[in-house]
Order: sequence, then structure tokens, then C-alpha cells
Amino acid sequence: MASSEALRDGDDTVSTPGLAPLALLVVAIAGLLQWLFPLTVLSALERLDDIDPLLPCIAGLMVAAGGFSLSFAGYFSMKRHVGDLEPWRAASVLVTDGAFAWTRNPGFLGLWIGLTGTGLACALDWLLILIGPMCVLVSLVVVRREEAVLEQRFGRAYLDYKQRVPRYLFIR
Repeated sequence: MASSEALRDGDDTVSTPGLAPLALLVVAIAGLLQWLFPLTVLSALERLDDIDPLLPCIAGLMVAAGGFSLSFAGYFSMKRHVGDLEPWRAASVLVTDGAFAWTRNPGFLGLWIGLTGTGLACALDWLLILIGPMCVLVSLVVVRREEAVLEQRFGRAYLDYKQRVPRYLFIR
């Protein structure tokens, strides 16, 4: 199968949130909640005698780097096929290689992994709490709608891709 399929219909607009503004919003809300209603579960881990205080920070930074790298890999895979990306426009090409060969949503998946690592590195308990509901909300409101548009646009090619590649690594 080819790594991309050409657009068949006219171009619609879709309401896909930008990843950077979404990440900043989630971090800002988590920071505000951490300030107003401090939780100290992660910071208490750093004070345990058996754990080096830098260990959670280093582990979190490694997880964050991996997650954000996945988002960037998805961006560059898409950019290689499309050129200038306009996130508010419906997809003009079905990209199935690069990061899209492992997950249909490398941008969102990488964002959630990156924010998890950021929460661990910075001991932001509220960030870890907010990631789950935000992931579910984005999945239900944005990702499902995008999938319906892609299915309508690319038909059988998208259905075959959807059958082969999970939505989020291990989650279909």
C-alpha cells in the first residue's frame, strides 16, 4: 500500500485544537490547581530516604522527551507529505508511514506522554490527574470526528489503515 492517498473531495474545515495551545492550557490549569489546592504526593516521593531526589525528575524528563519526540515525529511525517500544515483544514493526504505506522494519532499520544513526563519531572500532581480526563475528552470530541472525516474522504484506504494501526499504540 502507498504511504499516502490523494484527497478525493473538496476541502472542509475541521476543529482540531493545536497541540501547543492545548498543552499550555492543561499545564496552566494544573499549575493553578496545584497552587490553590496543593497536592504533595509526588513531592513526598522525593523526600523518601531510599529514593534519590533527582530520580523522579530525571525519569520524568526522559518520559517527556520521548512523548514530545513522538509528537514531532508525527508532525514531520505529515509535513513530508503535505508541505505547509494547516490544522484547521481537513486532511488532504492520508499519511500511513513514519510515526503514523505505529499510531493513528502520534500528535495527541505524544502530547499526553510528554505531559505525563512533565508532571513527574515537576511534581505536578494535578497535571497527572488532569491528563486522563483531557485524553478522554479529546478522544471523544476531536479524534472520533477526525476519524469520521478521514473515513468519508479516503474510504477503503482509511478503513484498511484503521484496521492495521491502533489509535494509540495499544488502544484501538
